[in-house]
Parts: sequence; structure tokens; C-alpha cells
Amino acid sequence: NCRKCIENAIENGIPIDLVDHNGQSPLYYACEKGYFELVDYLLEHGARHDITDVNQQSPLWIASKKGYDQIVLLLLEKQANPNERANDGTTPIYHSCYAGHEKCVVHLTSHGGAVNLAKNSGASPLFVACRNGHHSIVQHLLRN
Repeated sequence: NCRKCIENAIENGIPIDLVDHNGQSPLYYACEKGYFELVDYLLEHGARHDITDVNQQSPLWIASKKGYDQIVLLLLEKQANPNERANDGTTPIYHSCYAGHEKCVVHLTSHGGAVNLAKNSGASPLFVACRNGHHSIVQHLLRN
């Protein structure tokens, strides 16, 4: 499976943070697919959580967008920046608010995620949570 391939690659000297033509690392892909155990393995073996792809999207950014709350928490516990911005100005909390991933929003705000950082077009996390009807997220944002 995927973990066995990664373990084999690392054992054979392949750099753990090797990126593809999009600038995406094995950690990014593991976060995108929701492979918690693989994310944990990669982090324990020195994978950098701050490597971004060509759009400045990080592993935390994609895990937040996809709603993988346990991966989000793990990355935050490893000091991932909850306020990092992609090229379009979106933050991890923006996408969690947009999609209604409440647990991700809670993890991000409890680790310093700013609730008022708007993307380049001006839309804020609060705005998209309101627009998309995520009432409990709106309440959480207003309390923070």
C-alpha cells in the first residue's frame, strides 16, 4: 500500500520532502487523501509541514479544505501555521468555514487561527460561513 511505498522510498534514500511538478510533497498528498497514519509517519520521519505547492497551498490548507479534522489537529500540534495564505489569499480556516468543517474550525481557532482574514476578493471566513448556512460555525467565529 501507500505507506509501504513511502517506507521503502525513505529506506532507499529518497528525500522525504521531494516534490512533484506542482510542488506537492508526499505529506501534501497524504493530507489531501486523509491518510492520518501516513501523515503521522511522515511527520515523525521529518517531513516538513511548511512546504507549499505552486499555489502556496500547504498540507494544513488542503487538510482543512477537505475536512480532515484529526490531520488538521496533528499538523497544528506540530506547529503548522493556521494563518498561512494561498495565492488567492485563502487560509485554512476560510475553507473549513466555507465547507462547514466545524471541528477543523475549532482546532484552527484554538491554535491561533484568525477568524477575520479575508481572501483577496474580500470574502471572510465569517461571510462564507453565513452565506453557506453554517450557523454553528458562525456562532463559534463570533465568540472568537
